Amino acid sequence: MVRTGLKLLLQSRGYGVVGEASNGEAALALVAELQPDLLLLDLAMPGGPDGLQVTAQLRQRGFATPIVVISMYDEEALRQAAIKAGANAFVLKQAPETDLLDAIARSLPTLSSPILTARESEILRWLAEGYGNKDIAGRLNISVKTVETHRAHLFLKLGLQNRADLVRYAISQGFFQPG
Repeated sequence: MVRTGLKLLLQSRGYGVVGEASNGEAALALVAELQPDLLLLDLAMPGGPDGLQVTAQLRQRGFATPIVVISMYDEEALRQAAIKAGANAFVLKQAPETDLLDAIARSLPTLSSPILTARESEILRWLAEGYGNKDIAGRLNISVKTVETHRAHLFLKLGLQNRADLVRYAISQGFFQPG
């Protein structure tokens, strides 16, 4: 159920899901086979190896795939162990979905911009998909005024004049894939 929910969340945000694994061995094999842009990895996986061991093994094997570890355990020691093993981010399962999306955006250099915050990147993606300020505010559980402020920052930071410019920029930078 968790994998299905995460897959639906990611797909609704424009991310493609290229594979799913039910255990650590399958995850290792899929990463080697598919060379994904990102690995979303549960800390507690049935059988062996667990999420920490998979992360460490991938790094030892030379894989640079960004890894976001998710866990239901809110323990600083686990967070530190995940980062030490080579994870790019650690997110609690009970955290708001925006925490996971921010961690993904920070971990994917091709889908983020050094001049945009994670929230600006997310709003850019929604604007490019055709959503209005009110719709975006509802989806992100923020005020319309906050969306308008982020939108104004996008125009200023990127030197753009209108929504069509935003869409062209989003496509050219990989924030949004039309179709």
